[in-house]
Amino acid sequence: MWYDFLNSYEISFRRQVVIGNYIVDFYCRKARLAIEIDGAQHYIPDSIEYDNERTEYLENCGIKVLRFLNKDIDRNFENSCAYIDQNVKQRLG
Repeated sequence: MWYDFLNSYEISFRRQVVIGNYIVDFYCRKARLAIEIDGAQHYIPDSIEYDNERTEYLENCGIKVLRFLNKDIDRNFENSCAYIDQNVKQRLG
């Protein structure tokens, strides 16, 4: 995602950004949009609870969180990028 899309996206994204006590995979400050790319480990009960708490914290900070599974990015890269683009433009609109 970083090398093939976000690194050269027209609105600046950064990798591994610390927000409060959390680290998000990718963050666009201008659009207040965080992107998380999740592997299978995110779907065990403890991880689900942690991710929900983190998402709630970020949303309370005015940050929208988009989550993608690794396999979805691999199988549907172009639509994933289009969804990110749509959300960035909507938040800036």
